[in-house]
Amino acid sequence: MKKGKLHIRLLIYYGCLITAIIFVIFFSFYFYVAGSLEERSAQALNVISTTVSARLDDTVKQLSKDTTRLLYSEKLKSLFYSDKLYSQSMDSLSAQRDFNNTFYEIMGPQFPASQINIFREDGHYISIGNYTAFDRAETPVKDSEWFRQALEAQGSLFLTPPHLNDWSYYHRPVFSLYRSFSPRFGKKNNAVIEIQYDYSALEDLINNMNISQQVYILDKNGNFFYPWEDNGQTPLKEQIFSCWQEIHTLDSTGIFTSREKNIISYTNSGYTGLTVLVPESEYVLSEPVRSFRNNLIFIGLTAFLATLLVSYFIAHKVTVPVRQLYTSVQNLNLDTLGSHLEEPLSGGWDELELLNSSFLEMKSRLEQSLEEAISSKSHELQARLLALQSQMNPHFLYNTLTTISIMSENAGCTDITDACNSLSSMLRYISGDEPGLVTIREEIMHTQDFLNLIKIRYRENIHYDIHIPKELLQISIPKMVVEPLAENCVKYAMNGPAPWGIAISGRLTDAGWEIFVQDNGKGFPKEKLEELYNTFTRLNPQKEIPNLKLNGMGLINIFIRLKLIYGEAAVFSIKNMENGGACVTIGGPLSPG
Repeated sequence: MKKGKLHIRLLIYYGCLITAIIFVIFFSFYFYVAGSLEERSAQALNVISTTVSARLDDTVKQLSKDTTRLLYSEKLKSLFYSDKLYSQSMDSLSAQRDFNNTFYEIMGPQFPASQINIFREDGHYISIGNYTAFDRAETPVKDSEWFRQALEAQGSLFLTPPHLNDWSYYHRPVFSLYRSFSPRFGKKNNAVIEIQYDYSALEDLINNMNISQQVYILDKNGNFFYPWEDNGQTPLKEQIFSCWQEIHTLDSTGIFTSREKNIISYTNSGYTGLTVLVPESEYVLSEPVRSFRNNLIFIGLTAFLATLLVSYFIAHKVTVPVRQLYTSVQNLNLDTLGSHLEEPLSGGWDELELLNSSFLEMKSRLEQSLEEAISSKSHELQARLLALQSQMNPHFLYNTLTTISIMSENAGCTDITDACNSLSSMLRYISGDEPGLVTIREEIMHTQDFLNLIKIRYRENIHYDIHIPKELLQISIPKMVVEPLAENCVKYAMNGPAPWGIAISGRLTDAGWEIFVQDNGKGFPKEKLEELYNTFTRLNPQKEIPNLKLNGMGLINIFIRLKLIYGEAAVFSIKNMENGGACVTIGGPLSPG
């Protein structure tokens, strides 16, 4: 046992297990929370565009109501269409005073618009607001693009983007709402009312919302409402316009990712036809996610280091008593075998304390077994048989435990249950107190238990056939002579393609009994057969029992025991079959010699 090896392995196993658990939990939590944070950031951006669009709709709706109130006044329209309102006489002054009084009775002393202009198709117009004028335009307004579009709207709302006010002395930027009307219901529209809204008021409306992101507003033709600059297109406005071309026909509101990796929240107003866009860099928008990720990484590293520390102490607590027990086993010899002092283990593990108690009990039993072995050497032949048989037990247990280990890796619960049942029967057979001779029935049942284990492992890839006549079943034969031959088939003969087959048969002869164990493998190599024949020729079991190694003990062990019991009457032969495979034949007289 290499010092520290178990400790390091336990540390690695515990650390890897807990690290994997932390990894799965943290990454699942990260992706869930990160997705929520990204969704909330996008929703917050979407709220901005939706709110700005709603404020604009409210403003335009109020301006639209003002035009409706004015146009529903028959008196106001009558004065507007009266020519004396525009002449330079005392009657015109009276008419203008009546018009102003009627206007302010309808609108009140204050109204949200900065200027209201009313135009007739013949060029006469009225301006009320920052200044008041009743005049005739120098150029015909009916030739203006905005006048033509307002008439084509047939009284519906018509918005124009921000522009410099040509009808005012201040020439400040405004955006206008136009609506056409007629003198009376059913007549053709020949006049237009314009309500101007200061661009500065639109800036104040957006600035008062305390929005950190830049807001862009475009009309249905792609003209910029906000921000408005009189110096033409800029690269930034071109990017925004490119995005607007892709999203202005989409749903009323949503999120769009541009080619420049910007997240853009947009809201299309069905009332005004305006589109509000709020762009934000994907890097800036993901800042909460990055901050959360960094915090999570820090927590994860802290948890990982804590895991390693805990795993180290757990591994240390387990390995210290294991090392104590290992030292006790290493120091076990004939001098210390009689020492029955209890040596408690440090660590407080009940399982290890139980293992230590079992070790102390094993020492006691081992001492008693040695005393019994020394006192039982009265018969040389029986001692030789017991020695040979004791060599078979580790060999058999080794292969059986290997089978169970492979089954456990496959985690087949039903198979493990069947394997344990067969193994229990085999262990009872091996450790039984009966003498070295058993009936063929018992030996065949033990062999069948072993083959059942192999069948569980290989399933349909292996089949076996056992055919022993009834008259052979009660004959006494040496213990463990058939099962090792079947085991030998499994270990060496199954190096060919599946399915593999094992056949066990027997017969009565004039000289006694014979049992044949045959497989369908590739058979023994020629060199192996020659080596076995040479070994059998020079071996004299009456004089010496060779110290056999685990890999070569099966066939030679059976040969020696048959020779010791039956002498020259023993039957033992090995041969390869013509159609493939090998056959081992054993036999002897009906009664041992």
